[in-house]
Amino acid sequence: MKRETIVYLNLGFFDTDVTVVKELAKVYDLHWFVLRSPTEPYDVDFFKEFVKGTEITLHLYPFNFRRRSLKMLCLFADCFKEIRKIHPSLIYSCCQDLYFQGLYLLTCVRIPLVMGIHDVKNHSSVKPPLFLIISQWIALMTARCYVLFSKNQHELFKQLYPNKRSELVGMSYKDFGRPSVQPCNTIKEEIKILFFGTLQPYKGYDLLFDAFERLIEEGMTNLRLSLYGRCGNQEIERICREKIKHSEFYEMHLEFVDNREIPDIFASHHFAVFPYRDATNSGPLMIAVNYGLPVIAPDHSCFKDVCTDGVNSLLYDNKEKEALYEKLKYLSQISYDEYMIMRTNCDILKSTFSEAAIAQNYINLFKAITIKTDGK
Repeated sequence: MKRETIVYLNLGFFDTDVTVVKELAKVYDLHWFVLRSPTEPYDVDFFKEFVKGTEITLHLYPFNFRRRSLKMLCLFADCFKEIRKIHPSLIYSCCQDLYFQGLYLLTCVRIPLVMGIHDVKNHSSVKPPLFLIISQWIALMTARCYVLFSKNQHELFKQLYPNKRSELVGMSYKDFGRPSVQPCNTIKEEIKILFFGTLQPYKGYDLLFDAFERLIEEGMTNLRLSLYGRCGNQEIERICREKIKHSEFYEMHLEFVDNREIPDIFASHHFAVFPYRDATNSGPLMIAVNYGLPVIAPDHSCFKDVCTDGVNSLLYDNKEKEALYEKLKYLSQISYDEYMIMRTNCDILKSTFSEAAIAQNYINLFKAITIKTDGK
């Protein structure tokens, strides 16, 4: 039986996509269009290696110019020219760029478009340029269906756009391979906490520093805090210098982290911490799920959707000023038995967010859309 052909087009947000494309390729003739800028964490060789031994057809389009450049328009024109040759049953993409939307409407509008949306509203610290605002506005008029990755964003989307078709697909755990070091799955003299991801104001790293420094001042010195992720902002670096008074309790790696380093980084810590002021989705959370790390996080719905306080995580009231401090204080006194129960529950959690389970949500949606299209 001939399989249906779909196009899966990427420009950014590769973390969400590399967890499902191999599963989708088991069902569909999958053409993966990857538009990659030098700032993206996955290099060209990664994609070439990723598709080896699979039935995925990779269409790789590296570029080194701004996304607002007219050169980007030409790049998308080449993509859609290739897409028309393929004659897919469906196009899926998270790309909301104006050029993508415009060329889709001009050249491929008869092919159903499914649009993934990570953030229905921009984060509190983000001021989007006019180009992006216009792009997002047009994106809300072009797709057959809109895909969301967390319950909170799906509910917000339905509230703001009740007449638009939308589906929740969720996010799977993110597996970067096996660690080469022994996991920290026992509590000894030190408890190692990991903050992983790009440092941005909405992620609340300054709140974490305040709570952590207070614990040290009060004599609770068995905690160690590691930060791994790009900074690239002098103001953030200044805040780090001002907030951190006891540098011997920190391990700072404010730089790009190669994907090959991720397994050992997560295996070398007991907990992952996400002190976010606001949150819609969290890719690093799904890495923690994969490597079995309990998390410390506010009770924003994207964390509550995945984690349960006292079972596989330590969630706190995001409106309570002292809550993060209190959770860290509790953590400094956690027993071996309490920790091992949490680790066991984290291993159980992983099966709920497997790649196969999340990919099946995509497959169910794609089938519903293509069947409806065929029936017209």
